[in-house]
Amino acid sequence: MKRVNVLISLGVVAILFFGIVPNALGSWVLDGEFRIPGTGSYRGMALTNDEQGLYVTGIQERNVVLIDLSGKTPLITQTTSIGSINPKACGKAVFVATDDRVWVPASDDLEVYEFTADLKLVAIHDIRGLGVSKCEGVLVDGEGNLYLAERSGTAGVVKLKKAEAGWQRDTDWGINGAAELGGEVRCPIIDAVGTIYAGVWGGGTGDKLFKVDQQGNKEELFAMCLVLQSGN
Repeated sequence: MKRVNVLISLGVVAILFFGIVPNALGSWVLDGEFRIPGTGSYRGMALTNDEQGLYVTGIQERNVVLIDLSGKTPLITQTTSIGSINPKACGKAVFVATDDRVWVPASDDLEVYEFTADLKLVAIHDIRGLGVSKCEGVLVDGEGNLYLAERSGTAGVVKLKKAEAGWQRDTDWGINGAAELGGEVRCPIIDAVGTIYAGVWGGGTGDKLFKVDQQGNKEELFAMCLVLQSGN
């Protein structure tokens, strides 16, 4: 039976890691529990490519934690402070690229940190002046392009490509390098072919799920608030 690992944060008082497996009847049952030391403000999470580890980011802790899932009991093997890189940085999202590099946005400042798989700092990427005011999600595609999730304003998802010095918006993607989704975007995901899925908090207009294709064209999949209200 395949084990599914789920991270659940209970406000700022507790953080629990659950291993969940299907039983013979097809239902899901709890297989374990793991508490990460700290205030419990962990939010971002991403599996390693081999699914034997889990990266978790802490908001108040201002760190990135690597948890080894290969044994019966989860074990913290690495902890790296992003607050020591930038006092404004807080861990709200994390992404693992296909080359195992780990990417973490500063969230409260316009920087993105690139780490090795064992959380050694590789580079600090400056994203100032690229049309994002508060980045709370980052993605990297197979070609090394960077996608930023905008929490403030309506920029939605912004695509960057490497320039001679730093990054520049890919103006051939979406509208001037952005897929405008009309609300706050946090922690989007990307599949193997470069399709992005982003949940948007509409701030009163409704929470929605969007699909963004490789050219930056958006498609609304459904309004999540309507699904919840209907009981489905």
